[in-house]
Amino acid sequence: IAARGQLVSAFYVSNVEMYLWRDGGFDRYAQSVSALPRDSRSALVRSVFSGGFGVPHRQQLQGHASTQLVQTLDDFTQRWQQRRWRSYWDLVTQGNR
Repeated sequence: IAARGQLVSAFYVSNVEMYLWRDGGFDRYAQSVSALPRDSRSALVRSVFSGGFGVPHRQQLQGHASTQLVQTLDDFTQRWQQRRWRSYWDLVTQGNR
């Protein structure tokens, strides 16, 4: 993308971050995401599924199994660099719209 002089406008990750967090690969992934060419509007789009947390996500609609969240790549990068997340739940509940 950078070699072509382009920027990422949206990066859809589904729920892969949950597996990366669980398996210890999240920091490597976050480093790669943080290096993507972007501007202030570039966004990461993730899916959060209701099972496994014991409580529904605050943005989950009743009757729906998943919640779609949007976070700017700048916010993601800043929070990762500041080590703001201690768990996957922190990741999906902080900085998302």
